[in-house]
Amino acid sequence: MLAKFQELKNKLTVRYFLIGAFAFGALLLGLGFVIMQRFQQETPKYSQKQQANQNHTGDQSQDWFSDVANLPSCGSKRELFSVAPLNPTDFNGIVPLGTLAPTSHVLPTHHLYFHPRRIDPNNFNSLPVEIPAFAPADITITEIRFTEAKERPDFNDGVIHFSPCREVKGLFDHFKTFSSKLQKAFDEGQILRCDEYQRSYKKFGTLTFKLCNKRVNIQVKAGEQIGTAGGGEGQMVFDFGLFDKRATPATLANPKRWLGQEQKQYTVCPLDYYTAPLKEQLKSRLGTPDGGRKRTAEPVCGQANWDLPGTAQGVWIAKGEEYVAHENPHLALAYDNTDPTIGVISMGNSAESKGFSWGTYNFQPQDSERINRHFKDIKADGNVYCFETDDTYRNNVRVVIMLTMPTSTTLQIEKTNQTSCGGGLWKLTNYAEFKR
Repeated sequence: MLAKFQELKNKLTVRYFLIGAFAFGALLLGLGFVIMQRFQQETPKYSQKQQANQNHTGDQSQDWFSDVANLPSCGSKRELFSVAPLNPTDFNGIVPLGTLAPTSHVLPTHHLYFHPRRIDPNNFNSLPVEIPAFAPADITITEIRFTEAKERPDFNDGVIHFSPCREVKGLFDHFKTFSSKLQKAFDEGQILRCDEYQRSYKKFGTLTFKLCNKRVNIQVKAGEQIGTAGGGEGQMVFDFGLFDKRATPATLANPKRWLGQEQKQYTVCPLDYYTAPLKEQLKSRLGTPDGGRKRTAEPVCGQANWDLPGTAQGVWIAKGEEYVAHENPHLALAYDNTDPTIGVISMGNSAESKGFSWGTYNFQPQDSERINRHFKDIKADGNVYCFETDDTYRNNVRVVIMLTMPTSTTLQIEKTNQTSCGGGLWKLTNYAEFKR
């Protein structure tokens, strides 16, 4: 009897020990989960905030115009430029604002592309000729950014931020080299930040880059050569972006998503700031990269901001992201920047797990029904909308895409294996979700 009692006591002791250990472990697991949840909630916000500022401003300032605050006011003057950034005979065409080119430009671009002439004029895919670049006016250069590709110098790349007056600020991107004046200023400039990173390319392998942003203060005269464009793999185009704080700010569905990039609501067409007749000459070159097809629809300079709150039109943020730091996860529902009668679904890479490859999907918009409907007409109305698109990244293969808006700030989108929308009994079962 005593032996049985002792055996029962031992069993109860083990049982209570296991229960206690389990409870204590559960407590630790719960505490760890809470800590991890907080870490996951807070750390990406800080990281993405830094990325947004690092990638687009070079410092932590929320005011992109702060470095030109001491310059004279522009007043009401608009004709601020008198010299083309490249000799007119040195480039083929000027691509309008709003280029959609995933994954680097999932969202509409806020700059023009000048396309330098090619080494082989009959082969637009050949490398660009190295050509001089010029100051468009008497300007102050306030920041220079240079990316050094350690294994491939032909990928070296430069950017400048400049201003003719206090309320207007521009950028030129993809310099092959800087003039000796700019190079000296960069070498001696105040470091805002320097980073090293790697990128892998199918064609070139893994490359190591060193990116440095420096604060400078250089005065340059109109027409003065400030460097060279073209000449390498990293200079297939020459970007020209301009932002005017006097302009009516564009509507953004959620301005908080554009942390560190608030200047983009003030995007303007740089060519509109030229004196006549150069303004008309440059605007006549707007169209396809090779200059073969012109944009004729107004505004001929294109459109960068497409957001129309409460509708499907515009920029959508990938689930799990908070800011437009890097563009590649996101989604844009906009229109072609050369022919705006063509609707474009510009998809980043966050939907690949759902079988939806990144790229641009074009279609002919309709004013009625639920097939190929204009984005501005799609609202949180409980309907599913269907699009018969051409996958422009994959030989224009026909792709059917469906989307719906559960609320005014959420959107679900799905790629199907069909080639036709059919009769209209559509239902999303494997969708990617985006938000505003």
